[in-house]
Amino acid sequence: MGWNIGKSGEDGVWTGGENVVRDNLIFHFDPGDYWCAPKGPASVASTVKELGLGDTATVNSSGNDVGDLWTEAGGAPCFQFNGTSEYINFPTIDVSKFITGGATTTGAITSCVWFRTSHMENPDDGGLVFIENYTYGVFISNGDIQQYATDGSGTSNEYTMLDVTAYNDDNWHFLVAMMNNTSSTIGDTPAGACSIYVDDMVAKAASSTFHSSFYFRTTDADLNIGLLNSNTWYYEGEIGPVMMYSDYCLDEDERMHNYNFYSHRYGRTS
Repeated sequence: MGWNIGKSGEDGVWTGGENVVRDNLIFHFDPGDYWCAPKGPASVASTVKELGLGDTATVNSSGNDVGDLWTEAGGAPCFQFNGTSEYINFPTIDVSKFITGGATTTGAITSCVWFRTSHMENPDDGGLVFIENYTYGVFISNGDIQQYATDGSGTSNEYTMLDVTAYNDDNWHFLVAMMNNTSSTIGDTPAGACSIYVDDMVAKAASSTFHSSFYFRTTDADLNIGLLNSNTWYYEGEIGPVMMYSDYCLDEDERMHNYNFYSHRYGRTS
C-alpha cells in the first residue's frame, strides 16, 4: 500500500504480515511500496483511497506527478525534494484521528521519519512531515530539528529542538519525535514530555512540561511531506518512510523495531 490513514485494525486498513509497529499507527507512507517503483504510474497524482476515512485525497508535489519525485538514493527508494517548490500533499485530513484535542482533553503523538540531507545549515529551513495551520509536525530551522505543536487556544505552543549538525552528512538517519500531553507515562515518555531520538534511540532532546492549559488543535488540515506550512519552508534532500502514531508514544523496543525494519534498506546496520 502506497499510503494509508486509519488506526490499525479499522475496516479497510491493512494489518497483515510483518511490518512496523502497528499499535495506534495512523499514517504509513513508504516510497518502497508498489506504486512508487519505478517513478510510479502516471495516475498517481490523481486520487488514491484514504483508507479508514472513506473518502479520497489528491497526492501532488507542487502540481507535478508525485512519481517524478521518486528516486533511489544509495539504492534506497525515497522521494527527493529540491528545497524550492516540491512537496507531497494530503489535503484536508481528519486531524482528530491523529491526535486527541479540545479544551478538556489531552493527547499524544509520535512521528517517525527516515531522512537524508546535506542542507541543514542556517538559513536552510524545511518541513519533514507537518500538519498545516501549525497544528503539529517536525521540521528543520536554522540548523535545528524541531518538533512543534500549536496550542488549540492559540495562546502558546510547545516545541523541542535538536542541533542537527551531526546529521548534515548526506547519510540516512532515522528520527523519532514524540509529544505526550497526558497525565500518564506512555511507553517510556513521561507525562508532559517532548522527546527527539535519532538512530541509536537514545534521547537527543527533551523539553519542559506542557503548560497547564495546552491542548492540541484538531481542525481538519492538510498533511505535507517536504513542506512546513502553506507553501513555505521547503525541504531539500531525501525522505524515506514516514510513520505517525495517534495518541501514542513508542517505547525503546518499539523504536528499535521500526529502526531495524528499514535499517538495511537505508544503509544503517547499527
